[in-house]
Amino acid sequence: MTVPSDGHPASLSVNVRVPLEARRGSGDEVTVRVDVDGGELEALLWIRVPRGAEGWQALPPLPMALHDATLVAAGGGLLSVGGAIESDTWSPVDAVFHWSPGDPRWSDVGATDLPYPVAGGGACALGDRAYYVGGYREAGWDSEARAIVRTLVPGLVVYDGEADHWQEGPPLPTAVTWPAVACDPSGGRVYVAGGIA
Repeated sequence: MTVPSDGHPASLSVNVRVPLEARRGSGDEVTVRVDVDGGELEALLWIRVPRGAEGWQALPPLPMALHDATLVAAGGGLLSVGGAIESDTWSPVDAVFHWSPGDPRWSDVGATDLPYPVAGGGACALGDRAYYVGGYREAGWDSEARAIVRTLVPGLVVYDGEADHWQEGPPLPTAVTWPAVACDPSGGRVYVAGGIA
């Protein structure tokens, strides 16, 4: 490819054929050489296979063992939101962890903790915002009912990934735990269905 040396940028494309037997995470180097006024510039590109024929990819373990944590795809990665740690009654936490493809571990950097401890909610994302709905804040043992009783959260909290900040939104008409939550990018709406009241 020949481009004029007029100081304007030129685009370059590299076509790569990935063999079907390529393993996930494998890759290869591609060297691009450019002659400029008799001199040579060289750039080394690394082509990585994001997925192959192996199927599911195991993610690194979370920094703590959690029950009823909610995962949501946001900002090119995953957020693990809330959850409960094992105790007599499963105690909710306000922890938020972030993982991006290629990272060797989850991080609590780049995702501020929730405004309150909560577990068992539902979540979805629109752009750089994640919406966490419902769940339970407290759980206690009811000896008469011989069951764990949970205090449900009627709320919605919204994570702004750009500002790295959570803020509370309008409450739900009915507090629920384990709802199905979906974001509609075409209408900019959050839908909440089902759950246990």
